[in-house]
Amino acid sequence: MQPMSLINSSLGVETGYLPHHQESDLRDMHAKGFMRYGVVAMVLDYQNRLLLLEHAASDKTEEGMWGALGETSHAFKNNGTWEVEPVGTTVIRGLREETNADLQSEDFDTPVFGNCIDTSWPIGSRFLDQYAYASVPLLFAGPETVEKIMDTPVNNEEIRSKRMVPLECVLNYELRKGTIAWLAIGAAALSTASNETVPLQSQTWTPNGSVQDAVLSELFR
Repeated sequence: MQPMSLINSSLGVETGYLPHHQESDLRDMHAKGFMRYGVVAMVLDYQNRLLLLEHAASDKTEEGMWGALGETSHAFKNNGTWEVEPVGTTVIRGLREETNADLQSEDFDTPVFGNCIDTSWPIGSRFLDQYAYASVPLLFAGPETVEKIMDTPVNNEEIRSKRMVPLECVLNYELRKGTIAWLAIGAAALSTASNETVPLQSQTWTPNGSVQDAVLSELFR
């Protein structure tokens, strides 16, 4: 399949919640040829610096490549229906896992309107021509949150280091596959999102059963 530059834009709401997809949405993604569902987050501070993560070698990226937080969402089957992890839950979980910082939803702000867009994302270097359907939340971190992220030592197998990089300098880095197109889409979303922000609201999601990654070909085989 060919990557799509932009699928749709969320109906940003004043409550500060991010979108929450349902099984019917995932089935539609699967029918369109997407292999996974997850989040690729645009996390900025108020000086327009973007959180970039340096990745270790894996089946998705080569050693030393930089990119945004990417996290496959979780799902579990409840009485025959797949329950999907909300975008806000996925992004906070992913930030905790990859930065090792003790982060909460209230550590971030999000635009009142236009707080999330959907696009395609190449799964990785060993998944040729396979794309994930990705929600791209727009989050802003204040000085205390940035300090928390940057001062917490990285301690996992996926991430080597992390930096807050001015948007105009991001292209100076060796970027993982898909990041340049994603950056252009994110920048366009930022230009149309509201300047007013509200605190990101917590999205409760308690799995009632075994959890697995939202690999669509496995959920709906």
